[in-house]
Amino acid sequence: MMRRWPGRIATAVLSTFVGAMAAVAAIAVIWIVAVDDPLGGEPVAAAAIERALPGVPKAADAAAESASVPLAQTSPATDAGAAREGSPESGPLIIKVPPAGASAPASARDPDLTETSRYGPIPRIGADGTRPFEKYARSTVAEADDKRPKIALVIGGLGASREATASVFEHLPRSVTLAFTPYSSELESWVAKARTEGYEFLIQVPMEPFDYPNNDPGPQALLTGLPTEANIDRLTWAMSRASGYYGLTNFMGAKFLGTESALQPVLTEIGRRGLVYLDDGTVSQSLASRIGPQAGTVTARAQIVIDAVPEGAAIQASLRQLEELARRTGGAIGYAGALPVTLLEIEKWAAHLTAKGIALVPVSAVVKLSNPS
Repeated sequence: MMRRWPGRIATAVLSTFVGAMAAVAAIAVIWIVAVDDPLGGEPVAAAAIERALPGVPKAADAAAESASVPLAQTSPATDAGAAREGSPESGPLIIKVPPAGASAPASARDPDLTETSRYGPIPRIGADGTRPFEKYARSTVAEADDKRPKIALVIGGLGASREATASVFEHLPRSVTLAFTPYSSELESWVAKARTEGYEFLIQVPMEPFDYPNNDPGPQALLTGLPTEANIDRLTWAMSRASGYYGLTNFMGAKFLGTESALQPVLTEIGRRGLVYLDDGTVSQSLASRIGPQAGTVTARAQIVIDAVPEGAAIQASLRQLEELARRTGGAIGYAGALPVTLLEIEKWAAHLTAKGIALVPVSAVVKLSNPS
């Protein structure tokens, strides 16, 4: 009799295991049937994006970490766009999905310029016709009327690296314009700091590069293969991530910005929301400047990517080129990432700009030059 007990015990354990697995499978089936996911399982949580640099271990020093996302944003633009967004030098994207955070506090929003979406509050044109970009522009009347040549600098990729973002606040003047990725788990804290300290800021919208999905902008990216309704829904998600911003700009997007059928309805929606769209200048074949006015959207474009070559001498040469452009046209826009070398060179350059008879202004002051109404 004693010899039979091991067999009986094994049979009982096996029966219990099979029953448990059947219960798990049943729950999974119910979940799949019950959950409405029209986008086929695409992730919808906010995600922080970092860029792993080739040859740099995870425990890299702070300087390498601060260079993570801006490297993706500021490598040289090419006609194909693939080198900027998919080159081996830029490293793989690492996406972190943080816990869901609270929406922006009511104090950060003008209720007359806000409506509620399924993701939270988003901008709208007020009943009196006031557009959010008019409300949230930080350029003063004096800056707009200043007759000196004007330069606006947009610093992008902010929010993903705490060190890089903090460095911008510490070292750059308040007349630069900040552009935040929507994936930051601390986004509302950063934009609250920007508002408090007087910076004008933008929200970056992730868009499809040429080599997607090998190079993925992240969850909720606008894709050329999605229906218009799905892209507008993803745009809505990006707009809901913060409040008080002047406009939107692209995060990647070489393929999306060159596809008129996908881009046109998105620009139309941006204009309908009373926001400015700024093309960051990294996609040479972008159609935004042509489609935007047709869609009724105020658009602008950065003419020079300051740190396309992230070396001190090259950055200073780009800044001089920006000065020459501003003198010829009255105003120019430059775009850069928050690389340590970039911030160092911009800080040195900005300290001598007034002596050159040039004004460093928020991007809205330059946009007003070509869109005075």
